[in-house]
Amino acid sequence: MGLSILAAPLTEGLRIGDDERLKAIWESLTIDCRLTLRNIAQLTGLDGHSKL
Repeated sequence: MGLSILAAPLTEGLRIGDDERLKAIWESLTIDCRLTLRNIAQLTGLDGHSKL
C-alpha cells in the first residue's frame, strides 16, 4: 500500500476543507503507514520534541 494512500486526500484537496485534508493525511501516515511523530518530524526536518 505505501504512500500511495495519500493520493486521494491530496488530489481531492479542492473538494474538502484544509482541516479534513490534513486530518486524512495525518491518519494515513500514523495509522496506515505506522509512522510515529518522531518519524514524521525527521522526514520533514522539524523538531519532534516541540509541543503541538
